Amino acid sequence: ISIPLSFLLKGSKLGAAAGTLATNHFTIFVIYPFQTWLGSRLAGNPLSFSEISAKLEQVFKNQDYATLFSLGKTLIVAFFIGGFLLAFISTPICYWLVKYLVVQYRNNREKRMLKKLEKLHGGNPGNH
Repeated sequence: ISIPLSFLLKGSKLGAAAGTLATNHFTIFVIYPFQTWLGSRLAGNPLSFSEISAKLEQVFKNQDYATLFSLGKTLIVAFFIGGFLLAFISTPICYWLVKYLVVQYRNNREKRMLKKLEKLHGGNPGNH
């Protein structure tokens, strides 16, 4: 969803991919419980990590809609509130980090190309 949206919103495709890939099959076991815990605090209905982890573990284990819908309104609301907050914070950070890396890559590539031109034209890139 993030990459097509980046085209629609004329955003960074690389930033969209990098931001999305931060949450993957290996990190969801940390990120999902944390965002749910954070969201539950913000919603004023604090849940414990053990309660959240136990419920989410069942979703990971069963991977069906019945288990997902059995989580309850409190946990689902907390999940989305925490997710939106983390996205709100991490999106600009990821954008500026990726932008910095792209600019550095382009500058380094240009420097390498100029060095090649200097070697080809005897030290003066203006002698084409």
